[in-house]
Amino acid sequence: MPRRFFRKFAFKRHQVTERWFIYPFRHLLHDHRLWGIRRRTVVPAVAWGTFVEFLPIPGHVLVAVLGSLKLHCNIPVAALTTFISNPVTIGPI
Repeated sequence: MPRRFFRKFAFKRHQVTERWFIYPFRHLLHDHRLWGIRRRTVVPAVAWGTFVEFLPIPGHVLVAVLGSLKLHCNIPVAALTTFISNPVTIGPI
């Protein structure tokens, strides 16, 4: 049930890889682990995105995407996880 629910909102691999700015990285994006909604890919993506959101550097989303390519975890989940507490922690940083 939850997997079916999240598939409605998931990014489609073929839609993303057809963009002009993704073309140089197209060969890296064919791995099914980068887009699949599985426990083995989502849990590391959430952990990586949460780690990156607390780093005091600009470009959290870009760092999360590049790290998820290296770690072979879900790209959209890692990118979206960086937005969990950024508005809250921007003041102390």
